Amino acid sequence: MRQSLLLFFLLGAFSSSAQIGNFQISAASNFTFVPSVTEHQTLLYTPRNSGYYALPAVSVSSIKQSYEGKAGASMSFQMDYTFNPRFFITSGLGLDYFRYKKSVTLISLKGENFNEYFGSTRTGVPMGSFYQIQYGDVAEDLGATPLANPDNVGNTALIYLQLPILAGTSFFNEKLKISAGPSLSMLLRSSEVESYYDFQDQRVKSKAVHEIGNFERFNVSGLVNVSFAVTKHIAINATGTKSFSPLYNSDGSGKSTTLNAISLGARYFIK
Repeated sequence: MRQSLLLFFLLGAFSSSAQIGNFQISAASNFTFVPSVTEHQTLLYTPRNSGYYALPAVSVSSIKQSYEGKAGASMSFQMDYTFNPRFFITSGLGLDYFRYKKSVTLISLKGENFNEYFGSTRTGVPMGSFYQIQYGDVAEDLGATPLANPDNVGNTALIYLQLPILAGTSFFNEKLKISAGPSLSMLLRSSEVESYYDFQDQRVKSKAVHEIGNFERFNVSGLVNVSFAVTKHIAINATGTKSFSPLYNSDGSGKSTTLNAISLGARYFIK
């Protein structure tokens, strides 16, 4: 609360000595970069044929969560607050549509008698939800052939509302502008494609799940923006985004990665 009030008063002090410059509308294509994460998990299970009152055994697994970046889109409406011909502050609102594909790979599984419980444990992409992982190819057809996940499993799409506050400077008679600063984003919508086994069709199918609670709702990131004016009203625009907040809501357990992106597009100056 105190930080928000301090930011409000600072912006008020700046705006009292600044002049409103250009109004801008920008549209761009973005590409995500999400680092892989490897973590260990402890599993409790009851070995097969051990009896109802048997104590559960313990195993430790090592899994790797990988992310394949995909193309998305960004758009924003911003304005410049100019203090002098070389210094300005840019702020406004934007929408970011980020896409990537998540995959979970079983690296190792160690413990007592886990082969009796899991059967033939295989490495590779496990079946089932990413939040309730089933290790190995547990679904088989009538010929005892393991069933694979559909190709679209792991596809993820996120829509964020973004509020950046960037400080910048200009060169070459304001043709080249470079700015950087923090940005606060709020997740508006999420979509993840997960797999499930259809017992009636005896096939593995996929479905889109919209659970915002699986992700951190608010995200703090740093932006670097470079724009070069090609005409009086149009500029080529490039932006790099580095997130400082975890992507997934882990509730303090496990590791979470971050969402980073680059974008390239055009900016139109209204004034």
